[in-house]
Amino acid sequence: MKLLENLIYLIDQIPDNYRPAVLTSSATLIGAFFGAMTAQYISHLFTVRRDNQKTAKEIYQKLYAPILLDIYAYLDISSHFRRGHDIKFGVREDDILVKIKEHVGTNLIYASPKLIDKYSTVWSFYYQDDLSGFSNKIQDLELIELLLLELRMLSKKIKFFDKQTMKKIDQMLVLYRVWSILIRYYHGSYQASATLSYKFYYDRNKLNYKTYKKIIRYFTNNTLKYRINLFINNLEEKIEKNSNLHKLYKNIYKKIFGEFSLFERFQNLRYLYSLLSGKENLEELIKVSERNDYSYDSHYMGPPYINELLIFCHEISYNNYLLTIEVEMRNCSETIKNICIDNFLLLGD
Repeated sequence: MKLLENLIYLIDQIPDNYRPAVLTSSATLIGAFFGAMTAQYISHLFTVRRDNQKTAKEIYQKLYAPILLDIYAYLDISSHFRRGHDIKFGVREDDILVKIKEHVGTNLIYASPKLIDKYSTVWSFYYQDDLSGFSNKIQDLELIELLLLELRMLSKKIKFFDKQTMKKIDQMLVLYRVWSILIRYYHGSYQASATLSYKFYYDRNKLNYKTYKKIIRYFTNNTLKYRINLFINNLEEKIEKNSNLHKLYKNIYKKIFGEFSLFERFQNLRYLYSLLSGKENLEELIKVSERNDYSYDSHYMGPPYINELLIFCHEISYNNYLLTIEVEMRNCSETIKNICIDNFLLLGD
């Protein structure tokens, strides 16, 4: 208010014959000043936007583009329904995974702090044992999942992908999350990959980012009951051997395990499959999970692993006293590692 009064006072001090010229020139100067300031501000905004888009495109080209197809291929090969028939001889998904991890490791300068932190967890398994036997696999999948998630966020900035490509990224994002859930569920990657190979039962229209968020929200709040039935059985055996703990056990059992159902953990998978498929395929997916889950049989008390080494002989030739045997080996075991030619003997006449 005081500023306006001062301005009116200054205008009154201008002689009447000079007042129109002074006011016109002042308005022109003020308009030019604010116009230049506005133009400079808008130019700055466009410059910042161009720089951000340039940086985002560079991150995409350096960090994501070289391994995006590998990310697609790794899941497709690992969970292929007719892998032994359709996948070419010599193709190893582990080589693809190593390529992905090595590429991320050599391009951490373009990675976000969150991605660097996840990579450090993956890297830690190079020098420390994975006592669970499957945690390293989950961390590998979560690294790829985070890559896809941040790629999706990056694409929003640069608007580089078309709708079809974005749809593909969302589908892979959901499938990698489902894969890691199945590994936690089975306590092993072999059964999880076998179950995921039935993904043709999934409704592709449901493999979207909305479904991904629902899965994250549900399995964050509802932890799967991994092998709880084995824990309960082992606990009962220990209690029976120690009568002093019997009374304490009865109280604990009633409060925690009294109403526990052996098959309750299947409800988690049922909800997961309800998000991924229609009603017509829901029961088929449940049956697949039951077939691959040995703990579904209450009499089974062994570890949830399969020691299986499959060897396929493709061709045998004998020329110039040289015997050549072409062999394909599929290691489906969780425990058999570091297989090489020195592990085998050729027996025969």
